[in-house]
Amino acid sequence: MMKILYEDYITEINECYDDYKNEDKLSTVEAIARTLYDFEGLMYRSETEKAIILIFYGQLIVSEQSRVLVNTRDNLLEKLNSIDFMTIKQEQKLTVEQYDELQSKFNDVIEKINRMPLDTCRLARWYYEELVEEVNRYFLDIKRNDMNVEQIIRDIFSRFNRDCNNTLSEKMIVYTTLGELLISHFFIIPEEILAEIKSFNINDTKDQLLQVEKKQLTERINKILGNQTIMDTSKKKTTKAERHVLYKAVKDFCEKGNNDIVCPRCGKKLEFQGNLTSYRISCEDGECISLTARGL
Repeated sequence: MMKILYEDYITEINECYDDYKNEDKLSTVEAIARTLYDFEGLMYRSETEKAIILIFYGQLIVSEQSRVLVNTRDNLLEKLNSIDFMTIKQEQKLTVEQYDELQSKFNDVIEKINRMPLDTCRLARWYYEELVEEVNRYFLDIKRNDMNVEQIIRDIFSRFNRDCNNTLSEKMIVYTTLGELLISHFFIIPEEILAEIKSFNINDTKDQLLQVEKKQLTERINKILGNQTIMDTSKKKTTKAERHVLYKAVKDFCEKGNNDIVCPRCGKKLEFQGNLTSYRISCEDGECISLTARGL
């Protein structure tokens, strides 16, 4: 029975955290905070349960977070240092092996949390690299060959709407990563998305990002704005269907070295120069249609 108490707590804490991450799609920081909240009331039942919950909460922080909020670290250290291991021994809820393991994990959390980089922003949010990875991962999950730009944008914003409304840094990261994904898959970034990206002022994120992250995000934004796809047509505005054909032809040229797709406007041969990120594709009739992309 003693063994079940200890191992069940470990399993339940980890499962609770995983559910918040994978089912509720929360950031690491918020998922860990919610996990502690769910188990906090149980800490008052015994010194043993208090120790198990606090130590495994601390383990989540040091193993899953890239940095820790100053107040979170200080509050946790205060609570950890209040644990009375003599009382735990007297309660006899753990085997000798479990007791020794808990003490070892206690020391490990104390050591590692004191060495973690500090976060001064009090807002629970996705960290920079974490959110970039999540947006890219989600895009791969939903990507289909027949998807158009409207579907991609709708799905991305449906998934990350809560985060975009949470902090400016998260909104900037989502929009910027979305812009990069559209460019890399030969879509033109809609004007409303570009307008948002152009309006971003990195200084408005304050302490939500590290200085190195602000620099990286600024560079990514500048590359997007410098890589806008330009449609050059002499007779009429290029339609969405025509652009789709041209994007597919670019992909064929880059992947196969040739292309059997003809001009979507006049049916003549298409000519290609460049690579995936910097190219010009045009009808052999120079007056018909062309698409140019400036490289990153």
